[in-house]
Amino acid sequence: MANKKPFFLTGANAKIKLNGKTIAFATDISYNIQVRHVSPRVLGRFEVEDHQPVTYDVSGSFSIIRYIKGVAETLGSSSPIGTSGSGNGIGAFGAQGIGGAIGNAIGLPNTSGQADGRANEAFVPSRMMQSRTFDIEIFQKVPGAKVDIPAYEVIASNFFSNPLGSLVAAVNGNFEPLVGSNGDCQIALLENCRLTSSQFTLSNKNVARQSFSFVCKYAHEDTFIARKSGVGQELN
Repeated sequence: MANKKPFFLTGANAKIKLNGKTIAFATDISYNIQVRHVSPRVLGRFEVEDHQPVTYDVSGSFSIIRYIKGVAETLGSSSPIGTSGSGNGIGAFGAQGIGGAIGNAIGLPNTSGQADGRANEAFVPSRMMQSRTFDIEIFQKVPGAKVDIPAYEVIASNFFSNPLGSLVAAVNGNFEPLVGSNGDCQIALLENCRLTSSQFTLSNKNVARQSFSFVCKYAHEDTFIARKSGVGQELN
């Protein structure tokens, strides 16, 4: 197995994004697709007549190792790579800011760096009615992979951090300097999520962990798209 790149998706080579942001120190994630059925019966027959689907529901949970807001600045250079001054609690799952507002205003699809969900308001009573759905994305990190990313997504994701490079790439049609050589292959997209519960756990001789439960509207995977049902039957 020498010189072989990682093939299977594992926790070590996975990346989880919530609301367009990589979740720091995530330990696990799981989701469940449940399709409920009814089984009509006919008088005089022991067996069911058929099994008919009636509902489609998606729910799941994920956990993170918690670190507090401001600890990165306090520790300085000794803090782990990837830590943020905002911490990694629920308040750090807010909208990306100006990128989301501009992307929505000009009608661009949600892309990395443009998510405008308000996951951080899910547990604030005064803001629950203003909270918005968000997406959860699961990727496999594949070193050296070249991933086909739409041009508008590349520009939108890099414009504020590298405006000159984005303009040059748009003129020349060469987006490789912006994308780089390390690709993230998406395996699942959980669309239109809302957080439903949070559990904080701290015990002797263990790190603090926080677990979140969520529900979402659709679960797409790399091999199928969960297109909505009842197309053309919506009420005006």
